[in-house]
Amino acid sequence: SMSNPVAGEVPSQGETPTQSEPSTVPPSLSIDFALLQLAKSKFWAEHPVLMNHIKEVMHYWAQNWRHIPQAKGFLNAGRKFYLEVEESILPLSIIFDTLNASDGGNFVIFDIGSGKGFLSLLLSFLIPRIVQDSVNVKKIVLIDRNFTFVENDTRVGNAIKTDHFSLVNSTSTSSTVSNVPLLPIKGNFFDPETLELITKTGEEVGNVILVGIHLCKRLSGRFVEIFNLCPYARACVLAPCCVPNPGGGRFCILPNKDQWIDPKELHSVPSNAYDRLPDKRNDRGSFDWRCSPLQ
Repeated sequence: SMSNPVAGEVPSQGETPTQSEPSTVPPSLSIDFALLQLAKSKFWAEHPVLMNHIKEVMHYWAQNWRHIPQAKGFLNAGRKFYLEVEESILPLSIIFDTLNASDGGNFVIFDIGSGKGFLSLLLSFLIPRIVQDSVNVKKIVLIDRNFTFVENDTRVGNAIKTDHFSLVNSTSTSSTVSNVPLLPIKGNFFDPETLELITKTGEEVGNVILVGIHLCKRLSGRFVEIFNLCPYARACVLAPCCVPNPGGGRFCILPNKDQWIDPKELHSVPSNAYDRLPDKRNDRGSFDWRCSPLQ
């Protein structure tokens, strides 16, 4: 358990990052590799409009962020960068379908267990391009217990730097690029304060969408529990990597709470992003779940 969620500092709007001298990055670890792989993706057939927007955003990052120190750990990930992008495509399509099918209004999106925030970074730039004008996504809140806001944090563990999120917030008032601000928060999803934060945000804004990518076992259970408990949560997208096949029966994801999910009551979309990965996750079942609020 961790202390109350701690918000990261949001840079003042219009702040311009300082570029560094060009660095030599192996081609296999550059964003160019990810762009080449994206061009071959089978998702072009299913989501051509979304894919084209993703390509445009990635080109923007490559042209403007490539040599900025804050973006180094984010962009120079090669195959991992591409896999993160590809695994975001189906959840992104569900989020945009949900927003565009709504009656409009103000929304805040919570990215739970966000890690480096690949999905949120894409959302930030894609929302103005894809979502109807009647929908106003005020911000995207990223929650992860491993966030660090200390410069040059050298502690042992899985510390996730947050300085690359400042690049998004510094372009939020650009005349050529419009995007949704990101707010990283250090917090434990199991802490009561996290539910309080999500509920309070819903009270202030009106609508909340919860997104959980790569959430496993107890994390998935807690995610569904918070979705059910928050009256302002209009939709959630859950993409766990260790749940039973949706063709099976009901399964328990939070035994101590007797939390059960019936796959037949959810809209399930196979997560094709794992098709090429030769590891055991594919055998355990990987699916993106779209849940509707309880009646």
